[in-house]
Amino acid sequence: MPFLVDTNVLTDARRRYYGMDFCPGFWDLLWRAQAAGNVHSIKRVGDELARGHDELANWSRSRKEFFHTAPAGVNQSYEALSNWVASQPYTPAARNEFFRAADYEIVAHAHATRAIVVSNEIATPNARSRITIPDACNALQVGFQSVWQMLRALEAHSAQQAAPTRRA
Repeated sequence: MPFLVDTNVLTDARRRYYGMDFCPGFWDLLWRAQAAGNVHSIKRVGDELARGHDELANWSRSRKEFFHTAPAGVNQSYEALSNWVASQPYTPAARNEFFRAADYEIVAHAHATRAIVVSNEIATPNARSRITIPDACNALQVGFQSVWQMLRALEAHSAQQAAPTRRA
């Protein structure tokens, strides 16, 4: 099953733990996994990232193949997701935010293609002020994983060796 990467996986990786300057292997792995058909994201995520003025924006602009357009059959997935949202006691603001964000599209895309969504979001099933990707995935029985679960599933290994310990 392919992995479908949320925006926050890419932005958090660049900002926090897989900076492009000191961990290029992460970004190479994503690109290689995309070429093998195992990892990608959606066009809306690519468009959001490409509007930036940093190295992640440059990366996303130069790798348009990583960001897929909506698949055939996605309208049925949008309908199923919309029906679930409407049946839940979310606030109108939460619904509006979810439908405007890429989250709605990524969950529907994953549902239509049987992909696993990869996101840093955490489920909040009792919250009514925000619809999270994990909650929407659970409702539609779409697979959901963290970036680290994806890396383990891809059998990613760091090629970086530890620097020698300095002695005083």
